[in-house]
Amino acid sequence: MLKAAARAVPYQQFGTDKVVLRAEFEVTLTSGLPAVIGESIRQDGIETVDGITLVRRPVVVDLFEMSTVPQHAVEAHKLRETGMSLSKIGAALGISKRLADWATRMGAAMAARGLTDPFVRLTERPERVSRWNRERGRRDDGNDQRRAS
Repeated sequence: MLKAAARAVPYQQFGTDKVVLRAEFEVTLTSGLPAVIGESIRQDGIETVDGITLVRRPVVVDLFEMSTVPQHAVEAHKLRETGMSLSKIGAALGISKRLADWATRMGAAMAARGLTDPFVRLTERPERVSRWNRERGRRDDGNDQRRAS
């Protein structure tokens, strides 16, 4: 059961000017859950209303296809810390040695900042960003304000 409608929220890819959208919403689960699932849920976010146990959990869903480097950054960094070569990391992840290198570097930079998600939620317009133009209208609303050059 959804408590509220999903919202599209902008996130910026770590270390780049790329902005993507993620859907954010809250899921409410009721006491009709199988006992195994109910036992595995942590106690925070649990409340009882009229004798029914409700478990509320925030959910974030990508509204884009994640590119290879951020997709493998954390795992590539962990493998590199074990002493694995870039060639072997690439083979283990099914990517090229070059992409393994980029993913390892991104993962190391993220680890240095204490991040595990390669996308950071935006609360305001960043200084540099690709494909973010408030002056241009939506292309599908018939109000295209792009200037001809």
